[in-house]
Amino acid sequence: MEHKIWYDEEHGIVREEIIGTFFDADVDEYYELSRQVMDGMKSVKILVDFTRASQRVYESMYVRQKMIEGSVNLNHHHEKLALLVKDPKVKLQAAASALGARDRGKDVEVAWFDNEDDALRWLKQVK
Repeated sequence: MEHKIWYDEEHGIVREEIIGTFFDADVDEYYELSRQVMDGMKSVKILVDFTRASQRVYESMYVRQKMIEGSVNLNHHHEKLALLVKDPKVKLQAAASALGARDRGKDVEVAWFDNEDDALRWLKQVK
């Protein structure tokens, strides 16, 4: 798996970088890393960078559904999700996944950005 997940202490957020395509074999490892990084967080701010993702972000609809299920099953109650994405085809797939989790009852705020500074500013805003 090439995708990356880590806690950015400087900005107080979780960062994810999606590289290439999500394959079925990636999903379990990805969510295991997610659980480790987000352990104990009840509310989480996440910047997901899709700028290195392939135009086919998910190997299949099955993989996208597994990603949605994995997101729903994480133990935090609220998620503020900034998606850094420039390619319209990638944006559509990323939106379907993020909104799919929200449609299944997860408390998710989602916004899309084409530059990191705007994404970070939005994540730092207090509701």
